[in-house]
Amino acid sequence: MGIDEPQLTELGLRQAECVGQSLCRLPVTDFYVSHLLRARQTAEPLARLLGREPVVAEWYQEIQAKKLDQRPLSEVKAYFQHWYSMPLQQRYVGPPEGETMKHAYSRISRGIDEVLVKAGFSFEADGPYRRWHLPSEPRCIVMVGHTFASSLALCHLLNLDYTGASGEQFRMGWGAYNKVVPFPMAGGFVWRLQAFDVRDHLFAEGLSCDDLPLY
Repeated sequence: MGIDEPQLTELGLRQAECVGQSLCRLPVTDFYVSHLLRARQTAEPLARLLGREPVVAEWYQEIQAKKLDQRPLSEVKAYFQHWYSMPLQQRYVGPPEGETMKHAYSRISRGIDEVLVKAGFSFEADGPYRRWHLPSEPRCIVMVGHTFASSLALCHLLNLDYTGASGEQFRMGWGAYNKVVPFPMAGGFVWRLQAFDVRDHLFAEGLSCDDLPLY
């Protein structure tokens, strides 16, 4: 049966613990999590190790598909197979009867900007020519979310156009993380993807899983 708000599996909980052990070594100054249950469960070990609760960011949820709660698994698979088989121009519109890509991108890019501005960053211009200025004190922002939400955030920060394929081109493994850092350029800073789909912490414990659904 389809589940609109799934919990982490036993493997997912072990991966979350491993993520927490890895990221708690960072000098975390800002900590955010999607409001969806699986993201909050993923953030729990890190919150415990840091001794602080993350800010719940409702805008950082996954792209919203059609409600399929308690629908047969065959129907769920057929729904996503249909979306994945669409021409890229149509796939960009978004999942059938769900949120449009345009709306999801606007939601997440606006939320990312608000997080950065709240942390003391500022920016000039927009689109491919956006330059950022850094806060007076170093910041280390951790955000716990979802694959599509992360792909949208990366495209926004890296000044890339988001297409119907971007969600797969930036697909991460479960329990993986990305690292984005400021890089000086043109009198300001741009964001550089320093590390993508990091899973060393999972490989070390035999917890990495490449069994991602492709429908």
